[in-house]
Amino acid sequence: MEMSNYEKLTMLTYEHFNTFGIIFSFMFGACIGSFLNVCIWRLPRGENLSYPGSHCPKCNYEIPSYENIPIIAWLWLKGKCKSCRVGISPRYIIIETITAFIFVFVTWQARNLKLPIEHLLVLYFLISAFIAIILIDIEHLIIPFKINLSGYIWALALCVLLPYAIALPEVHHLYSLKGDLIYLTTVFPALKDSPRLIALIYSVSGFIIGFAILWSVVELGKALFGKQKFAFEEEILVTLTKEGAQSEGDELLPWEDMFDRKTDQFEIDALSGSWQIAELSGELANEKLKVSHRGLEINGQHHSLDQIKEIAIRTKSFIIPREAMGRGDIKMLAMIGAFLGPTGALFSLMLATFAGCIIAGSATVFGFLKKGKQIPFGPYLAVGTTIWMLYWPQLTRLYYSCLDLIVKALS
Repeated sequence: MEMSNYEKLTMLTYEHFNTFGIIFSFMFGACIGSFLNVCIWRLPRGENLSYPGSHCPKCNYEIPSYENIPIIAWLWLKGKCKSCRVGISPRYIIIETITAFIFVFVTWQARNLKLPIEHLLVLYFLISAFIAIILIDIEHLIIPFKINLSGYIWALALCVLLPYAIALPEVHHLYSLKGDLIYLTTVFPALKDSPRLIALIYSVSGFIIGFAILWSVVELGKALFGKQKFAFEEEILVTLTKEGAQSEGDELLPWEDMFDRKTDQFEIDALSGSWQIAELSGELANEKLKVSHRGLEINGQHHSLDQIKEIAIRTKSFIIPREAMGRGDIKMLAMIGAFLGPTGALFSLMLATFAGCIIAGSATVFGFLKKGKQIPFGPYLAVGTTIWMLYWPQLTRLYYSCLDLIVKALS
């Protein structure tokens, strides 16, 4: 089968990959890592990514471009601000270095698979997004929508400008493993003559399936396990403030994390206690308090959460609302589907679930993870997707082999 122009360009580029490709991938990855440091710090805090420019958080010294060279600048300045000599976190050079090496590995793997050269734009973007998501989600338990939105825009742009970054050409040697693409071109034969249209349909269908799967999981999980009850043999102290609720010995649970929906309520049986709200105060005895995003009622009077100074409650039980997972995870899988198609979204979720069970289960067994502590799913989704997008031909062949064995066993 004759190679397409895309494949010829791919082969020509990868043929001269060796030294130049490694150097380019490393340098490009280091620059992206430098930008990711900005994203990881500013996005969770709602700050602008472009303004102000790079500066020392201690003395506000504006860092010139020659002092902002990835990896080299940190080593040259010995990890300290040139102006005030306050230490610069080693996290910056670590992220830049790790991103650089990951980009080298990703490029090498794309070379081994002989993927179209523009497909590297997908791999580079997703890897960069995943590094930011992992570190932000672990620390802040959020996935900034700006990351997912940039993914939607980038996927759409590639569909129009470089369609084979999203959908493999039919002449590619791995095309036979793309069951979702084969299905689309079989149902709509005319698509074969329009790579941009097939890439767009492929991307949109992956987006829809990725979104729909996790949305269904979240809604079903809310219906079945939307509340979690905690009961204790002895009385414990629970303190409510305008920031959130905190039981003795546990971390503060912010109200914004507790009330994801308008219908969510925090219910607590107050055996005894005291309250201070705005300029009012009083005592509690054998009362059931219900708190929502709108506030709470005490003595027949409604109060907003901002008015709470402190409510100290002795209790033996309370109920908190909970979600199966965050809505950021839904948007993240939709972004993954937009790049990797319907099959990519499905298998990425499967691998993420498998990785989550192993890692979280092991951490719980060995005491590294406390029972009841929130576990972000974004990092597992990033790991599962990375495994899929770098090894999908091998995993697809393994999947088909397993199906064959099952069919033979049942026949």
